[in-house]
Amino acid sequence: MARNWQVVSLEDAKQHPLYGIQGWLALFALGLLLGLGKEFGVLSGEAQKAGMTIGQLLALAHPASTYMQIALVMEVAIVAIIYWLLFTKHPKFRLAASVLLLCSWPALALIGVANSFPGLGN
Repeated sequence: MARNWQVVSLEDAKQHPLYGIQGWLALFALGLLLGLGKEFGVLSGEAQKAGMTIGQLLALAHPASTYMQIALVMEVAIVAIIYWLLFTKHPKFRLAASVLLLCSWPALALIGVANSFPGLGN
């Protein structure tokens, strides 16, 4: 990436093909939302198999339920932060989004190791 910045007017910037949320960035934003929806869909399906709602499943006094709560809160927070960075056009968007997405799995794995329960990882 070039280290020399060139200042352009707003009109010139709007004419540039990389201006705004387009192409890959729109696909990325949609993928984040669909990925989060998939997690809730899978959880809803598992809850229905057990004859419960998502709320009832998450309210169970079981370590797996606690882990699911932590994972869902973490995923919703990550998506919300990334969307906030995206729509405010934060200059550190790419770095922050990459760090959040790449560190989420190891963080959840460490939480799982610290609070393991039967069925986690086997």
